[in-house]
Amino acid sequence: PPAGQRLVSPYDSVARHGSKRDTDWQGWKVHITETCEPDQPNLITHVLTTTAPVHDVQVTDTIHEGLAEQNLLPAEHFVDSGYTEARVLVSAQRDYGIEIVGPVQGTAAWQAKDEGGFTQERFTIDWQAQEVSCPNGKLSRGWSDSTSQTGAAVIRVWFSIKDCGPCPVRSQCTRGTGRIGRRLTFRNREELDALRKAREEQKTDEWRRRYQTRAGIESTFSQGVRQMGLRRSRYHGVAKTHLQHQFTAAALNLSRIDAWITETPRGRSRTSHFRRLRPAPNPLTKHHRADIPDRVSP
Repeated sequence: PPAGQRLVSPYDSVARHGSKRDTDWQGWKVHITETCEPDQPNLITHVLTTTAPVHDVQVTDTIHEGLAEQNLLPAEHFVDSGYTEARVLVSAQRDYGIEIVGPVQGTAAWQAKDEGGFTQERFTIDWQAQEVSCPNGKLSRGWSDSTSQTGAAVIRVWFSIKDCGPCPVRSQCTRGTGRIGRRLTFRNREELDALRKAREEQKTDEWRRRYQTRAGIESTFSQGVRQMGLRRSRYHGVAKTHLQHQFTAAALNLSRIDAWITETPRGRSRTSHFRRLRPAPNPLTKHHRADIPDRVSP
């Protein structure tokens, strides 16, 4: 069965298998939200525990709902790419007044990878007439409301093979054969505009500087793992595991409040043992030269 249904422990019937890049584990996933004001201690404001295979973007609205119940909604929420998608960008702003600051995924279409390819951005959408114009000036022949594989509401548009077949730039637009013309799938107008705006903003240096704020949450996870065993659940079941996560967050907050009161400076980024072995540069030597032979024999 899929990961969301497969049992992984005879002692805990709710725990599930999780996988993220090259890491696999059995059990749970914890989502932590903290403050990041420059002149205040960074305190954890929300903790959410889910089974391991639950995707991050599925809990973004749940986190905002929990923050709203405690009157702790932020103006800006810095998240990684797992928590962002077009729907979340719109719902966070509309329902909670939160600006999501996080990288959104680019298009995976082959047109975006080939130089000169006609990506979706090259098409002009007429929302009132429910028509789309291609870069060669041809109009779409169909428009319908549909749903994606994940259940999201989307709009599907297609062009006639009579227009796409003899098109001189067809190879830049579609690889469809036979009686198939170019087809497009996109979100509603509000979500599509938010997605395109986010993709353009994340290309700027100003956005990159702003997003550096999120790096602090990685230190929080590191502190929780190294000092308090955050990666090991001491109990069975989601309720007790979540209670452990709550206690861990409370302990981290107490530790940070103590450091703030006693004016203890924050730790710097750790340096690996290997990097520490690198010899210090000789201050008396300004220039170096190496003789590189033309051939090297074994």
